[in-house]
Amino acid sequence: MARDLNLALIPGDGIGTEVVAEAMKVLDAVAPKAGINVSTTHYDLGATRYNATGELLPDAV
Repeated sequence: MARDLNLALIPGDGIGTEVVAEAMKVLDAVAPKAGINVSTTHYDLGATRYNATGELLPDAV
């Protein structure tokens, strides 16, 4: 039986975007072999967003 895994992705700023992208490649390759269904929600949080919008954490989060 497959298990479900719900992940919140918050790459943030700097190298975080690259690290999260590479980590997801690994997870996408391994999860099916382990019987895991992965679903993700991406949150655009970090200094770049704050500087652009002036909002630290949106109400939707």
